[in-house]
Amino acid sequence: GHPLLSKYHFYIYPRSGYSLDESLKKTNMTFLHEFPQVVISSSAVRAAVHNGADIDALVESGVAQYIDQKNLYK
Repeated sequence: GHPLLSKYHFYIYPRSGYSLDESLKKTNMTFLHEFPQVVISSSAVRAAVHNGADIDALVESGVAQYIDQKNLYK
């Protein structure tokens, strides 16, 4: 597996069209079944940032600010 998968704890949000498959869950993952479904993919957010597009409609304002401040995905 990828080294990041064992180094960090992951919170897995429900995403429209995808089920949270408990058989894939690892000890360092928390499935957030009770959260609203996410309708945008992280890949779409990364692509938008990389292309210089405005992501305010895709993510919460605090997330957009963090991505900008840390110069992520550019």
